[in-house]
This record gives sequence, C-alpha cells and structure tokens, in this order.
Amino acid sequence: MAALADIAAFSDGAPVTASDVALRQGISLSYLEQLFVKLRRAALVESARGVSGGYVLARSARAIRVSEIVEAVDEEIKTTACAPGAAKGCQGTSARCLTHDLWDELGRQIEIFLNAATLEDILERRVLGMAAVNTPQRGDRAPSRAANPRVRKLATTSRKCVVNGLKSAVISAQAKHSAAWMIVWSTKSRTSMSAGPRIDVPRATST
Repeated sequence: MAALADIAAFSDGAPVTASDVALRQGISLSYLEQLFVKLRRAALVESARGVSGGYVLARSARAIRVSEIVEAVDEEIKTTACAPGAAKGCQGTSARCLTHDLWDELGRQIEIFLNAATLEDILERRVLGMAAVNTPQRGDRAPSRAANPRVRKLATTSRKCVVNGLKSAVISAQAKHSAAWMIVWSTKSRTSMSAGPRIDVPRATST
C-alpha cells in the first residue's frame, strides 16, 4: 500500500525507482521487488527499463481501489477462524461459535470499506471519516435506554434508594456513635460512685 502511494505521490508522470521507494518508506528493497512482481501481475503498475527506469501506475490513482491492492499482494484479511462454507467451524464441529456472525459481518464491513476507498483517497487524506458513511442515521438508531420512560422511572427509583440508603447509614452511624459515648459516660459515672466521695483526714500535729 505504501509503495503504490509513494509512486502516486512522487511519480509526476516519470518512473520511480524501487530503491527510492524503499528508502522513503523504510521497506526492504528485496521484499519490495517481490511486491512489485505481484503488483505488475495484477496490472496495477508498469515497469520501465533503462537508466531512468522504474515503476509507474498502470491506472490513475482514482481508478485503483484499495481492495485490489490488498488482493494483489495476497494480504488476506480474516476475521473468523473458520473458512466460509467449510463443513467444520472454528471449534472443530459443524456448529458455529456464538460470536461467529459478529466477526463474519465485521469481515464483510472491512471488504466494503476497502472496496470503497481508492489510492487517491489515501493521497488526498479523505480516508479518515469514510466509515461514517455506513453508520445508522438518527432515525434508524435504536432508542436509547434513557429515552424509555420505564427505564427512566427505574433509574430514578434506584437513585432514590441509593440516597435513602446513604441517609440511613449516616443516621445509623450517628446513633452508634452516640450510644458508644453513653456507654463510656455511664461507665465513668459508676466508677466514680463506687469509689465514693473523697474525705481529707487532717494529719495529727505534734506539740
């Protein structure tokens, strides 16, 4: 993907060498040459020999879809462990796992997105936000939980229960605190009473 985007950005009608692409994009030159073989086979790039040789796009950037590039370089995108139409599922049986439909549909959405985006969209930075095209409209969205009167009533009741519970806990704590002080005060009072009043006996003086 980066190699084709580099050619589209720096070609300006002239061939771009693989070494320049490898240097700018930080890709191994030997690996890049292998990719260009696949891209040329898929009719996405054309090669030019000679001193000023290199690679150019076989079609305009607008006419090259991202899904074509992914397919050309054999970059398979799988969101499920089982193959489509296979007799056995990811669990080794004929039954599908509970989340199979979720991941299978995710794979379909990825295919739709990659098929909608072009190489030109990448260069013009139009890819960001493209997924919002498939988001449900306001009228199509499922009603939120807050919009349901029954849910609102339950939420209000729950909040009241929490507040009342906190109040009861505070009152209970205060009552326990007061009771503890009453016990301490009563214990001190009984101790003082059992000890009796203090009587000072005058000492005898020698004459």
